[in-house]
Amino acid sequence: MSIPEYSVKTKENVDKQKDKKKGKKKKRNDKQKKIKKSNTCSKINKTSTCQDFITSIKKNYKSWLTLCVMIYIISYDNLLQGYMTFVISMILAYLLHRETHSIRNFFTIAHHYHHEHNNFLSHFIQILNELNAPCIFHILFTYCIPLLYDSWSLIFFYIFYTSIHNINYSLFHVNTIHEMHHTYPETNIGPDICDIVFQSKNNVPPEVTNHIEDTNHYIYNIIIGGIIVIILQQLYKTEKYSSIMNKIANNITIILLPLLLVLSSILCYTDKHDHKYIKPNIANLFT
Repeated sequence: MSIPEYSVKTKENVDKQKDKKKGKKKKRNDKQKKIKKSNTCSKINKTSTCQDFITSIKKNYKSWLTLCVMIYIISYDNLLQGYMTFVISMILAYLLHRETHSIRNFFTIAHHYHHEHNNFLSHFIQILNELNAPCIFHILFTYCIPLLYDSWSLIFFYIFYTSIHNINYSLFHVNTIHEMHHTYPETNIGPDICDIVFQSKNNVPPEVTNHIEDTNHYIYNIIIGGIIVIILQQLYKTEKYSSIMNKIANNITIILLPLLLVLSSILCYTDKHDHKYIKPNIANLFT
């Protein structure tokens, strides 16, 4: 019995479609491998990490000195707590930021959207993220390490961190360090000193010798942020203004947190990516 012509054509079409799908899948896998290879910062041995750390401190001694002086002024009555709060906050900000790139779910979708889009919503939702972050840090310090907690130092860190991200990097584009993070999300997470310590600096290709950031542009953020905190400290000493400031802080949380949750819900509902654990970054830091 002869096979009908349409059946032969159908079989050929099916085979062609299968071959076409295989070809597309292979190209996609090759592309993903290429991106993954590009995204991975070069392996850094302990010696070069120490060298980069020392180089960074020497290169940026002005910003570090300004930072230490400002924390001293802000936390004069609680120096140990002031310095420890700032250092711990810096490490926590790095680890949380790094982990958001390792998992895609309801809690991290806003930051993924920020990386994948360049529009008003992208920047607005990232600012919402950063406005709500101090609440998490405050809870962690209050209930986990209260003896090392200075609330004014945390407020200072919050102004320091968010102003650098949204003004220095996003508005003025002071350098390409943060832009490389948007191209290769697993690198240049920031702050730069944390990238050096946790070995996530983007120093590929190797011939690039200026991979250590010049952070002296931080000085303006440190001075202005410090002045803002000092003014807030003086106002908070009076009962009238302390009551107003507490109400403002509470209202900001009541308004902004639900707004972030609503936007995250919408983004999750419309997101076409798989929501799954991508890579256990933090677990690999100490292996």
